[in-house]
Amino acid sequence: MGKGSRWIAAWAVVLGVAVVGNYLSTWAMIPLVRTFSAHSDASAATLIVLLRVVLWIVILGFAIWLAAKLVK
Repeated sequence: MGKGSRWIAAWAVVLGVAVVGNYLSTWAMIPLVRTFSAHSDASAATLIVLLRVVLWIVILGFAIWLAAKLVK
């Protein structure tokens, strides 16, 4: 596989993991949103946003690591 093909495959992996990760993180956040929305607390909303950001960092970190493995 040529170097250009590897980069295309790597970007496809990153985008695929990002799309699937977005779906899964949204699905995983539904119980938290239901739990915290009953309290309608600003700190609960902040916690949900922070958890979502951390989850995205983990998802994108995994996608970049996997893409780097493909490019090698």
